Amino acid sequence: MSNFNTSDKNYHEYAKLASSAESLIFSDPRSSLTVFGTFGEQLTREIMHLDGLGDWELNQKARIDKMRYSGNGYPDAVLLALDEIRRKRNRATHDNQFIATKGEALKIDQKAYLVWKWFLESFSLNDVPEYVTPVDQRNILKSQADKIKVLEEKIKQLQENRPQITISAEERTRRRKVNVQFAKKHPLNEEETRQLIDSQLRNAGWEADTPRLNNWKHQTEPQKGHSMAIAEWVLPNGQRADYALFKGLDFYGIVEAKR
Repeated sequence: MSNFNTSDKNYHEYAKLASSAESLIFSDPRSSLTVFGTFGEQLTREIMHLDGLGDWELNQKARIDKMRYSGNGYPDAVLLALDEIRRKRNRATHDNQFIATKGEALKIDQKAYLVWKWFLESFSLNDVPEYVTPVDQRNILKSQADKIKVLEEKIKQLQENRPQITISAEERTRRRKVNVQFAKKHPLNEEETRQLIDSQLRNAGWEADTPRLNNWKHQTEPQKGHSMAIAEWVLPNGQRADYALFKGLDFYGIVEAKR
């Protein structure tokens, strides 16, 4: 039983693609991460089409950024999940040193489900069942690779042949309300909030990675030639600033992390 189902015929191929990725979690975690990455990319293209965001022939990072700054109020949890799916797909595809594990693939399965649940609530009338942790189906699923190629080709053909969509003001308002309610139901935890702020700092030109560049945990110090946002900077009074910004060895400012 897959977590990715829909009665909306417009989205059957996306559900099948994600289900294929889910079926590979135990037998081939690296391929599972790669296929989930394809699912995230194709679904993001569909979202941009449905919401009239224009050119969807961008890379996935640019698509996610375009959604983030569109003013449509897409939930942070959804955008962060899409970005994590993207990053894990890139590592699985391009980093030979990366060891893909079942745990990593299961985590991405949950992220993909979150995106799928939001997508169906926003763009269809489907009720989405609660997430169920997948079980090892290696003994009954042997030929996913060919199915995945067929599904990818079907999706490509559907996207190439679809008509232009006109979105009414009422529908935009409805979708924004769904986004707001979804965001309220799925607030970011502290770790996810840090991931989001780290990403925003990196987009602004700073080196930021809270688990690694951390003064309190790892005594991280500024370095010449680096613009660093060092997390949990210990102040002289013993308190900690969420981030201290340094350009080279020069102190630049403080950032306080808020939800």
